[in-house]
Amino acid sequence: MIQLTIKAVVLEKMREAFPKPPNCARNHLAKYKRVLEQKLTESLNKGQTEYERKMKFFSIPKDKLGAEGGQIGPNLIRVQAWLEQNNLSLLEDVEVGTNISGLVSVMRLTDLVTMTDDTSASHLKMKSAAELEDFLNVETETDKEFVNRLLPELAQLDDAQVLEKYHIAEIDIESVKSYIRWLLNEATLMTKQQIDTNLRHAQIILRVAQFTNGIFPQKMKPSFFGRTYYEGISVQGVHKTLRKAMLGNCYEYDIKSSAISWKMGFAKDCYAKMKTKGTFKQEFSAMLQYLERKDDFTKTVIAATFRANSNSKPDHQVKLVKEAITALSFGARLTVRGWKDDSGNWTNPAIVDILKNPDERKRFADSKLVVKFRDEQKALDTYISETGIKANPLLLTYKELQTKSGRTSKSKVVAYQYQHAETIVMDIVRKELGILQREVLANVHDAIVIRSKLSDYDREKIEYKMRDTTGIEYWRLGETKYERYEVVSDEVKHEEERHKQHIAAESERAKNYKSKNI
Repeated sequence: MIQLTIKAVVLEKMREAFPKPPNCARNHLAKYKRVLEQKLTESLNKGQTEYERKMKFFSIPKDKLGAEGGQIGPNLIRVQAWLEQNNLSLLEDVEVGTNISGLVSVMRLTDLVTMTDDTSASHLKMKSAAELEDFLNVETETDKEFVNRLLPELAQLDDAQVLEKYHIAEIDIESVKSYIRWLLNEATLMTKQQIDTNLRHAQIILRVAQFTNGIFPQKMKPSFFGRTYYEGISVQGVHKTLRKAMLGNCYEYDIKSSAISWKMGFAKDCYAKMKTKGTFKQEFSAMLQYLERKDDFTKTVIAATFRANSNSKPDHQVKLVKEAITALSFGARLTVRGWKDDSGNWTNPAIVDILKNPDERKRFADSKLVVKFRDEQKALDTYISETGIKANPLLLTYKELQTKSGRTSKSKVVAYQYQHAETIVMDIVRKELGILQREVLANVHDAIVIRSKLSDYDREKIEYKMRDTTGIEYWRLGETKYERYEVVSDEVKHEEERHKQHIAAESERAKNYKSKNI
């Protein structure tokens, strides 16, 4: 994983300052080094922007690093503080975060320390085929120490206590190994940054599974808003390709257009209070089209947004439009430029980050269908927020649902209600799967993963239960098949290539034969 090499001058100066007991300086510097390696690993696990990668910046909670890095000497000065005071700091500030701002410090290593990352693509590609196989298959003491640091409390808990705090994912170890090989040799559509991040996550999952007989514990982290997240790396946070690799052959069932389906459950009551001459279908035509004829909706927006000479390929255009519509359904502003918030910080709306081309972004925002969709969202958000607060006035007192200026945020109130509703309906799904004796392999907010495919009858039965229990008639389950990653040997690849060349040669002969006889 991450390994730091500190220049000898640092230990020499620390020994001069703290000569007794004999190994005092060495031990305290080693502890600080271990903590710093851990914080750097956590920063890389979260992923870096391309700019951060180039500039070698890391997001590190400086206060936690100092507190966990230990104290030294009779006055118990923090090792980090002593290093800074003596111009021996291993880190320098780029942007200082504070508890008040809620931001993590952005830092970079000084010239007193060098970092080696043995999980990176560049490092792994230097290995021969045999060396890579040894790396993937042979667990070392260093790997064992890493796993123990990653899951320090696990050894102290019995099985019942583990299940209270952790969700357990069964890992297809051989599939993860094949995924790592695929990343190194065949992941041509990913950026270098994406490959390195996915490699890092895959190796952590692999090492943990190798030392735990094929399982990956995920510590639960309930959110105020209603969802259950996990601390650190989990099936929720990893790239979808890695999620498929770690779980192997199985099926994912997710709620189709979950947030929009939920909101439409309020549409008839909202319509009853609207002063309009339009019919229900007219007032909510865009959302109904999205739910009932999603492909037509997407094609219409794509046609309005992109030109024939667009740099975005058709598949990518579909992805961008779906992301932008999903952002709108979760309260994103339909604005083409950023703004300054109450604290003077510049904020970009989600649409700006998704549609980076300003002309395409403007055409998207001006699209009649998108504007209609946005207006319907606003009407429902207002209704859902107001009725939610009326039913539960305590929502007005929760700081988590307020803006920085102390006002109640309509979008946060809606998100709070939605995520609680999402948890309720997914609990219904899990209960019904339990009745069918289907084990849930993974939970990903509005989706679950099980080993084998549901019959049409069982899926329709679960959907009926979802709609009947919640009163929301738009719930539907989508199905995605996961397939494990498997190694294709060089011999098989060469044979496939020879076969393709043979077919091409035969086709050419057939063409020539026809032309001679015409």
